[in-house]
Amino acid sequence: PHLFFVVVVAGTKRMIPSAVTYLATRTYLCSILSFWHPLYLTYSVLVRLSPHLRDYREAEASGDDETEKSAKFRINTVTPSRLKQQRQREIEMDHLRVEIADMLKYWVVYAILLTIARTGKLLPFIGHVLNVTVDDATATQSKGFFKKISKSGIYSKLRLPGKVVDEVKLVFFVWLRLMPTSITGDEVKGNVSQQFSKASGPKGFDRHRPVDILYRKLSPSVLSAMNSSAFLTKKALGEPSNDGSTSTVGSIIQKVRSFLDLFVMTRLISKKSQQWLITTMVESSALLPAVTTLFMPSYFTNYGVIYVSLVVPAGYSTSSCDAIQHSSAKLESMMPKVEAASRYLQFWMIHAALSLLLASFAPLLAWVPLSTHATWLIWAYAQLESTTRKIYGWFERELEKSLEDTAVVRSTRRIISALPSNVEEHETSNVPAANENGEKSKVA
Repeated sequence: PHLFFVVVVAGTKRMIPSAVTYLATRTYLCSILSFWHPLYLTYSVLVRLSPHLRDYREAEASGDDETEKSAKFRINTVTPSRLKQQRQREIEMDHLRVEIADMLKYWVVYAILLTIARTGKLLPFIGHVLNVTVDDATATQSKGFFKKISKSGIYSKLRLPGKVVDEVKLVFFVWLRLMPTSITGDEVKGNVSQQFSKASGPKGFDRHRPVDILYRKLSPSVLSAMNSSAFLTKKALGEPSNDGSTSTVGSIIQKVRSFLDLFVMTRLISKKSQQWLITTMVESSALLPAVTTLFMPSYFTNYGVIYVSLVVPAGYSTSSCDAIQHSSAKLESMMPKVEAASRYLQFWMIHAALSLLLASFAPLLAWVPLSTHATWLIWAYAQLESTTRKIYGWFERELEKSLEDTAVVRSTRRIISALPSNVEEHETSNVPAANENGEKSKVA
């Protein structure tokens, strides 16, 4: 089927090349397929998942014993027909679990591909080739021997034309997102019962779509990068490894935890604050390989930004996706893993908004000293669980408000009202003229 897709694309490019070029260069089809539509699907999954997580958290907070928690969770979510409602909820959560895994797979693939592209652009020679150039008619009209053999002329010939890159991106994301599932033997999504029966175990997630193929090929590279950097959460928590030793980071965190226990006993800090500090340290241990780039020039800090903003979230998303795929269909064992996975879906929503914001201010930030180092710190702060939950909660509350009550509109009004204006001066200057005209008219 993939070879058939290549033949169809080649035939379309041969028969109607102008249509392919127009769709790739003059429309937003590529950005919709690669960014906006997955972003909408992610938000849709989070909206439908929100009431289930709210009920689960309330049930978890109301009980002390695990059996009491699961019992209260079942009681709080049932209707008069308990058995039927419980089964319906399990089916709904199973459906959401499949969608969560699908979205995590896509964002992992998207992050890895973006990591490869950005890293390649930073490399000395490869970056010059990957930086696309706009088709310039004057480049082919250069005359003279020295212009033809100049260094800039050779590099300009090695650069990829922007039109070709846009067409390749469009074809790739059409293949990645719109490949018909029936061609590759995937189950039909309209048949819900058949999908749930297949999705009850890990084999239900093993599909043959392009996203699944790239996920199986690329996700191990992210996990291996995390393992080689020695910053997995288990090691950071101080759990013994296979050879019986513990990591340096884990031993440090254990000592800090013991030290914070004294503050909890003396009531200087609360147990919740202690847990937040330990969790922050554990999650920050994932950023240790990129910490050294903070003390380097901006060129090297860019590699750290890529690592913090893409590699680390992709690795955690891969681990969460694998945990969901191997979880049972029972709510008691499924809900904790689904709740953990919702955090990474929320992060990718924040990642999209923050990326757009930084891209909008990129020309201004280029003149600010140490702006790359500040970007590193922003991404490091955004990927923490407490920060992710807080920012997404604010974002969710803003969407529930009317347009006039949102923080963006209110901030815009404040900025406009603070700007100097000559409207009042213009009105006051016209008052005497109006009075004179009025008096003249009366005299006349």
